[in-house]
Amino acid sequence: MLNRNTIIDLWHEFEDVPFVERADCEQYLDLPEGFMGFPWGTTKQTIWDWFDKAYQPWGGLTELLEGNPQPERKFQIKTPAGVIECYSKHQGVDSDMDYPGVYIDIRYNRMQLADKQLGEMVACIELDSATGNMQTCVYKPGQDEPSHVEVYDTNAKGTPFRGTYKDFLNLYENEIAVLEIYDVSGTELDPRQPISDDADIVEFKRLGDSFEVTLNLNSKEVH
Repeated sequence: MLNRNTIIDLWHEFEDVPFVERADCEQYLDLPEGFMGFPWGTTKQTIWDWFDKAYQPWGGLTELLEGNPQPERKFQIKTPAGVIECYSKHQGVDSDMDYPGVYIDIRYNRMQLADKQLGEMVACIELDSATGNMQTCVYKPGQDEPSHVEVYDTNAKGTPFRGTYKDFLNLYENEIAVLEIYDVSGTELDPRQPISDDADIVEFKRLGDSFEVTLNLNSKEVH
């Protein structure tokens, strides 16, 4: 599983790779050590097909040829196991609705390839937009599905919220654009009606400036 930035980097490397045109008008890789695991003599079309397939989620070969995409927001660390890449999912401003996060990949050099893929995702740390929680996904070599997922409750700026409705308002009132309030039975309450300050919050979810709280009124009156 290759990430977008790795494919873009490889594409820019590919632009400098030498090819030779033969009598059949086909262009062939003219690099003795090969490129990306493709041996000397591989046709340019074969490598183009690889890029087209690998970059399909972002527009395929057409986007690589015409869009000239550039990788951003990343850094690399060279290790004996290969190059470790850490990069942001988004090039510009992160969006809560589009799983902002950081990906961690490993890229093998040509001497290390053997039967390995050119590059693989090791882990990603991202926002689950369905729950508003951060999660870390760890991947085994050659697998597209994570082998382990660790979920972090970030509803209260990284710490599970413990307190009353008044405590909640004291912390977040100026940040709330949308507020949904439920009681423990699942009944939605009108946020415009006064809520008892000492009602306990039993569940708290946040996604950007949208908040959802579940209150345990616990026989406390709604004024």
